[in-house]
Amino acid sequence: GFVEADSEIMAAAGINVVRTYAPISDPTVLDVFWKKGIYVMNTVYTQGDEDIHSIEGPIVAVRHHPAVLMWCVGNEWNYNMLYSNLTFGDVLTRVNKVAALIKQIDPSRPVATVYGAMPPVDHIAALGAIDVWGLTVYTGLTFGNIFKEWASKTGKPMFLAEFGADAFDARKHAVNEEAQAKATELLTREIATNSVQRHRSEEHTSELQ
Repeated sequence: GFVEADSEIMAAAGINVVRTYAPISDPTVLDVFWKKGIYVMNTVYTQGDEDIHSIEGPIVAVRHHPAVLMWCVGNEWNYNMLYSNLTFGDVLTRVNKVAALIKQIDPSRPVATVYGAMPPVDHIAALGAIDVWGLTVYTGLTFGNIFKEWASKTGKPMFLAEFGADAFDARKHAVNEEAQAKATELLTREIATNSVQRHRSEEHTSELQ
């Protein structure tokens, strides 16, 4: 019910990809995003208590839609254990199993997952069916060495799934949108500086020279 109004605001802000926290299985919703030039990272599994085959219906319903950029499994599951009572080892197995099943249903798109902070190498290795990793990172006004650290662990792509600062300033006990805007700008510039697209553009320019 909000896609028309929200996508208009998103497009005006220059947003070209959205990540969902639940599956969008209605093609008419994706049609609206597509008309606005917005892709969807469609999250199809977050609840460990659900049967893994629950993903089949939502994926089949929209797998031929051009707005679907990739599928996503889990949201900070290393913190919430897929919102279930599963052990961490079981969660690792479940995420990889769901990702593998997604590839069977739709082998044409990559499968992503979203991890809280920086995963250790063994967690990355355990999830061989995951193509792209999203990290949620809240580390103040800089990401520090996160980009170099990621590159030292794996060659798989990584994106920042969540970052930024609260609008509420705990030091002043009041809303501080200026401080929030500053944090957002600094962190976004840092992402842009370390983006693959930027480095490829620089390499291309160097080749032309």
